[in-house]
Amino acid sequence: MIDSIKIGNDAATSPLSPQPQSLPQQQPQQQNINDLDQQQLVDLIATTLSNANNIDKNKIVQTVNDMIEPIKAKGGNVIESLKRIANVISKDPSGVAANNIINAANKK
Repeated sequence: MIDSIKIGNDAATSPLSPQPQSLPQQQPQQQNINDLDQQQLVDLIATTLSNANNIDKNKIVQTVNDMIEPIKAKGGNVIESLKRIANVISKDPSGVAANNIINAANKK
């Protein structure tokens, strides 16, 4: 087995087996979303939309909080709803879901 290749007077050492390529970051991101609390999820959604669409982050925060109030009032799972929104927004911050939130925010 060759563990180095001689180039001129220099030797370059290379691994005997190829290094595994890094996996896409989707799984760690998913894990991060699962570890966030309500305020952190709202902030993630607002930051993502604000950065991608040039809209005031505070308007997005207010809009998302307004959206989850009826869920909270009915005893629904706010965290799961926010996780679903965050997942959709992270995949397409200019898509239909994003535009619905942005349109509501622009009315404020």
